Amino acid sequence: MIYNFDEIKEMENNYIDKEGNYELKVVDYKVIDTTNGNICHSYKCETKEGQTTQANLYVTPKALWKYKLFLKALGLEYKGNIDVSKLPEKIKGLKFKGFVTRGRPKTTTDVATGETITEESKYFEVERFEEC
Repeated sequence: MIYNFDEIKEMENNYIDKEGNYELKVVDYKVIDTTNGNICHSYKCETKEGQTTQANLYVTPKALWKYKLFLKALGLEYKGNIDVSKLPEKIKGLKFKGFVTRGRPKTTTDVATGETITEESKYFEVERFEEC
């Protein structure tokens, strides 16, 4: 295939790339089955200017405290038994304030040397939540 690169505009970076507080709106979500068998609800969040980031919430007993804080920041106070699988659709379109920080570093081991290599994440994600 032949493309005329004179007609192709450079894509602007639309991801949040600076740590800080942002007013965000949940615009989309996906449910991810992780490699260790857990479920993660990954919410795509957007600023008024169109920059995006992710809020990743794991659906495990040890991590539900963070999900509860997220719901509270969205103005949703749930009590009692909740079917967590139905939450993503109810959350889409809601706003909150979030503190965005660089994602967790990636650690790998060099097979040849056995050396542990830690790389900073190039992505930023929502770490803390507050009501608007």
